[in-house]
Amino acid sequence: MRYLACSERFFLDSPGGSYRVAWELARSLREEGHDAALLCGSTDRDPPPGAVEVDGVQVVRYRFPSTWAANPLRASLHRAAARTAAEPLVGNARWDVVHAHAPVLALALFPRVRNGARLVYTMHSPAVLEDRIKWASEGVPGRVKLLLGMPLLRREESDALERADVVHVLSDYTRRQIERLYSSASAKTVCLPWWAPRSDGGVEKLEARRRLRLPERSQVLFTLRRMVPRMGLDLLLEAAEGLAHHFEFTLVLAGDGPQRPELEARAARGPLAGRVRFTGRLSEEEIGWAYEACDAFVLPTRELECFGIIVLEALAHDRPILGSNAGAIPELLGPVLRDWLFEAGDVDALRAALAKFLSGALKRPPAGFLSRHVRERFGREKLLARYHALLGCPLA
Repeated sequence: MRYLACSERFFLDSPGGSYRVAWELARSLREEGHDAALLCGSTDRDPPPGAVEVDGVQVVRYRFPSTWAANPLRASLHRAAARTAAEPLVGNARWDVVHAHAPVLALALFPRVRNGARLVYTMHSPAVLEDRIKWASEGVPGRVKLLLGMPLLRREESDALERADVVHVLSDYTRRQIERLYSSASAKTVCLPWWAPRSDGGVEKLEARRRLRLPERSQVLFTLRRMVPRMGLDLLLEAAEGLAHHFEFTLVLAGDGPQRPELEARAARGPLAGRVRFTGRLSEEEIGWAYEACDAFVLPTRELECFGIIVLEALAHDRPILGSNAGAIPELLGPVLRDWLFEAGDVDALRAALAKFLSGALKRPPAGFLSRHVRERFGREKLLARYHALLGCPLA
């Protein structure tokens, strides 16, 4: 089988959930002997545009077009750049499956593919909902984009869904959003979650803390997020401020984003001074250490968590999660950590959940329970067979 995927970024350039799915699925198919290629956008901070081979997968980067942030034609320019970069891939080649992970890329490639390829579109998060939240926090440019860009974006996303032979979502929550927003596409929508990463436990907790220079005796709460308002990290800091005089704990905030300077400034003053570590981007190995070092993972998302690969990662390391009830989080945590959920966007509910954990009032599952659950429900071997069925390709 010949498989062509397209993602807004390459996971090794910019870690993110949708980019991980695009990359790891392409790499898995290549490991089974299929031909695989991945088209992805890039910035000036990434390697040069063009084709390279990574783990046997042909990775083709193109540069995002340079234009002003509120330009209503931004999506059209992006689509044109992706289409131009894809021309050597789709011009004379026959692909059995073309798999898009963003609406702009579906519209760039789907009309160009010949010879009856199966067209698969994975909706990781409805673009109209995600960008509405993002643009609402961007001041005047955001208001311009809401006014001019939202109708265009809705039409683009609807067109991508209509052109696809099958629409893939990772959660029932996202499926319900499609039914609400684009009912005509619901009949061809397939819900198939992503698989949990393998974890052999890595290093022991104390060694992991030493490597990350974390206190050995303090309770450690870890989160790994893009630092934007939707992720609720400001709520986490506000909630933790009210507990600093009552409990000994350290917050570890990994990741980066536009909100980071504001978060760092808040954490440096008042009761949290010296209690919060901002690590920036961590390597995959360092992320593993952070899971092993922590006592619990915190997921304070305000809204629109359409799956949460991060949840599977924490559970694979046998770490409990204090999570909001936003989006699909209850689907993942409800069966094993129902009492660990709190109301999304409610700082008092988050503070109460943190206090229950830090005081020992929350019942922790037995050792090995969470990692065993995630292996049984989200094991790679089990789900990979279902991905083969989704793509319409035989098992190797």
